[in-house]
Amino acid sequence: MATNPLGWNCLGFYEEAVGTLLGTAVEEGILIAQISRVRLALPLELEDKLQPLIGKRMGVLHTDIRGKEYLLRCIPETKVKTNQATPNTDRLKASA
Repeated sequence: MATNPLGWNCLGFYEEAVGTLLGTAVEEGILIAQISRVRLALPLELEDKLQPLIGKRMGVLHTDIRGKEYLLRCIPETKVKTNQATPNTDRLKASA
């Protein structure tokens, strides 16, 4: 991910940004999506597709596929019971 002097980040081909979409804004003709702590520059054409995802955990993938240059996905929230360890925690305990 490259950062320009204005603080925007740009995805390279097949890079993905994942996080909570906090909002969007248009700055100097560029759509800026605030995804968690990242300010991501995107094409203006994605603004309408991003609006319903504000406040949700999502991902945006930059591809080199004509007509599908940016793919968006909503990542469902999963609830973990407090008395159960997650798989990552199990691996940490096993290696400790």
